[in-house]
Amino acid sequence: INFGGGYGSYPGGGYVVDIYNQPDGRRILERLQYRHNWFDLKTRALFVDFAFYNPNVDLFLITRVLVEFLPSGIVKASSTYRVLQVTTYDPLDYTTAPLLALEGTLAVFLLWYAIDEAVRIYASVKRFRFKVFIGLKTYFLTGWNAFEFSVLTGLIGVTYMKITNIQTLLEFVKDMSAIDASALQTLGFWLTQESNLTGSMCLVIWMKIFRYITITQRLERLFMAMSKAVPDTMVYLIVFAVWIIAYSVAAVAIFGTSLQEFSTLYDAIITCMRITFGDFDVVAIQGANKILGPIWIWSFMLSAVLVLLNFLVAILCEVYAEVSAENQENKTSSIVETLKRRTLKIIGLKQKVASIENLEAGLDDIDEDNDGIVTKVELQSFLEKEGAYELFDATETSEVMSRFDTNGNGYLDLLEMQALREVLRERKKEYQGEIGKAKAAESKASERIMKRGAGIGDLQSEIHSLNSKVVEITKQVERNTEMEQKMMSLIVNIGSKVDTLVNRDKDFKFLKEGIGQDWLK
Repeated sequence: INFGGGYGSYPGGGYVVDIYNQPDGRRILERLQYRHNWFDLKTRALFVDFAFYNPNVDLFLITRVLVEFLPSGIVKASSTYRVLQVTTYDPLDYTTAPLLALEGTLAVFLLWYAIDEAVRIYASVKRFRFKVFIGLKTYFLTGWNAFEFSVLTGLIGVTYMKITNIQTLLEFVKDMSAIDASALQTLGFWLTQESNLTGSMCLVIWMKIFRYITITQRLERLFMAMSKAVPDTMVYLIVFAVWIIAYSVAAVAIFGTSLQEFSTLYDAIITCMRITFGDFDVVAIQGANKILGPIWIWSFMLSAVLVLLNFLVAILCEVYAEVSAENQENKTSSIVETLKRRTLKIIGLKQKVASIENLEAGLDDIDEDNDGIVTKVELQSFLEKEGAYELFDATETSEVMSRFDTNGNGYLDLLEMQALREVLRERKKEYQGEIGKAKAAESKASERIMKRGAGIGDLQSEIHSLNSKVVEITKQVERNTEMEQKMMSLIVNIGSKVDTLVNRDKDFKFLKEGIGQDWLK
């Protein structure tokens, strides 16, 4: 495995010597140096690997000291440290059981994820009558499908590296004599790669949230603005890169021999990017060149920071304003807003059902004088107390009285009160039915949110195939239009020629008649 130092990359080969203690090491090094000329002008690096073990915390500290011999004669030393725990799953540790449970859950989700991805790829191939290349091309042309496949591949890679590293650790536990500095150094390297890949996958997996961003209108608007701003942003980045490279080349020529930050083109580009965010040493730049230093730094600040960065902000603001205007014209509602509206509707219907139940319970006490009839005054007192005018689609007591007082005697008897009760029961059933429909619609909307990711991929595949068909139809229409234009021009030419022949025939007849008349005369 190549090892990257501060001044170069070194292969894994070379001469290896095992040193077990200090006197033995001193004797071996003296023999190599004075008898075998171990160090000479061709030597470029010396690696010293050793490890420490702390039994209190059960950790290994794997250390590598690199000494680099530069062509200029300078010797530079650097070191790397890796911490390794051999017993990853300690049965005496209370965190082992939750850790194993979480890793098992992750393995189950990974298996389900792989099966789901395989089923979707198979469905894409099947859609094109098992034409594998066309099906895979259509599937992976959708950005989110390719993204999910890369996520799945990365997770499988992390799992494989973890299993391999655990097997190596188990071998160390079985044979403690196999543990040495070089073996631990190799294991530490692969554990570091596992951690790096795991961190990268965590970042990528969090990015998958943007696939479900359409559940809210504001997030969808922001995502649409970002997507729509990509072409203009790419053009801007080209201009910005040219500007940065131009000033970096100038900085290398002006300050390269004086400042470490501008010694190479790469370092100069990194320094210019840091300057755009306000991280720079203006005193050092002015001290490196008293005339060109201030001119370079202030011209770069004015052009790159104040002008170009504000151009980027202007591009994003303009695109966001356009997307906001389009959404206001369309007046579309997101899934979350729809669920919120339906939830509020269910709450309102439940309140109405509760008010009807209270109203039904209070109908027995509506007859205050117990004379068997309900007068207008008693009905008005009851309706105002319960606030029940809305249930009868009325605003006044006289409207309710005229609706149920069928005989027109000015009061409600037992039969008329029974009719009022039936109206309340029907209204209660109506509200309960609306509550059931609203709950069913809410559950369907929730399922649509959960399936939105796969639906977006399928929808984008359908859109891609439809776009290809539209392109073919457009080309056919253009060909037909071109043929029609050629036919029309041909018809016009034929018509002009016919008109010419007709005019010539008229002229011939006119001359013939004129010559005949002259001959007769």
